[in-house]
Amino acid sequence: MQRPRFSAKLYSFLVMTQLNHLSKLNKKRLLNIVFLNANEKSVSVFSALLTVALFSSEAYAATGTAYAKATIGSSLEISKDVNNEISSTGGDLDFGIIIADASDGTVMIDPTDKQRKPNKKTLIGNKFGPAAFKVKGAKYNYHSIILPDHAIIISSGKNTMTVDGWSGNKKNGIIDSNGDSNFCVGGTLNVSTNQAPGVYTGTFPVSAVLE
Repeated sequence: MQRPRFSAKLYSFLVMTQLNHLSKLNKKRLLNIVFLNANEKSVSVFSALLTVALFSSEAYAATGTAYAKATIGSSLEISKDVNNEISSTGGDLDFGIIIADASDGTVMIDPTDKQRKPNKKTLIGNKFGPAAFKVKGAKYNYHSIILPDHAIIISSGKNTMTVDGWSGNKKNGIIDSNGDSNFCVGGTLNVSTNQAPGVYTGTFPVSAVLE
């Protein structure tokens, strides 16, 4: 049986009618196929062209979503703890009174047991102790403690001594239910031969970092 045929005008009308329902991209696809098959105007060819174009439609696209998330943690505050039970020096690292003599030596303050441990030096008095610090922040947060990694200089006028060998009574801490955490810091004082008398002072940094 001979297949039914359309006139050129009717064929063009049917093509343009369907183009109105397609996206810009699929219109271009359909026209390309139509022009390539311009000599065949059978119903079967026309139906095949529409099927290819319609099933390539953007109606089959899918969209997914996800959350973007961030947490802002509370900052820490650190200060000298003037009321710490371990330190009786108002929160400062105090090596006490040391007698100068004809030899080099050291004095070490233990931050755990508050003991003063001399090496080739004579000590007097009982006012000495480790430095004490208080950390404030959101309760139950953990934090690490960062001590100096170098010696510092303490001075009395033009005369100086150095402090190094830093140690703490803990390496990290946890903020308690009151929002506080405490720790102490000790070190080693290096005393030279016939060290000049005087009151020697200096500062050193300590940090607390949220974990």
